[in-house]
Amino acid sequence: MTPLSGNWPAVDLEHVLLIEDDPDIRQVVGLALGDVGGLRVSACDGGQSALDTLDGWLAEPPADDWMHRLPQLILLDLMMPGMDGRQTLAHLGARSTLAGLPVVMMTARAHAPAGVPGEGTIGLIAKPFDPMTLADRVRDLWEAARRPGQWPWHRPPVATGGGV
Repeated sequence: MTPLSGNWPAVDLEHVLLIEDDPDIRQVVGLALGDVGGLRVSACDGGQSALDTLDGWLAEPPADDWMHRLPQLILLDLMMPGMDGRQTLAHLGARSTLAGLPVVMMTARAHAPAGVPGEGTIGLIAKPFDPMTLADRVRDLWEAARRPGQWPWHRPPVATGGGV
């Protein structure tokens, strides 16, 4: 499979994968991005669950359409039990087909840990956050990362059939 990189046409942000262990935060983020922000949100309760989900999307037939099933951006909790955000990010980077997915870290820490953002992330969102502005914040990070030289990944448009 082709890695997610290149100079593909820019499109609007539509699909976000949320990786968050706290069910209450998953629900609030889902409402904030989905109901308020109009985005499609897929959610996983941890790093391994997310990797399994992404691998499943990659394996679904038809094989040539896997790119359209993947999220365009991952919103990743930094502090999770088991596989934490940094470990999850490392596993994403080790998979050539997933290494180009833009990742925004979320943390409840008072100060951003060393290297975050960075380490393959495009931004950091502190918890608590304002649910009414979260989608705008995520879109702002997405747009900033799409500027030339900021992030190599752009998703190609999905072809829609207009025929009978």
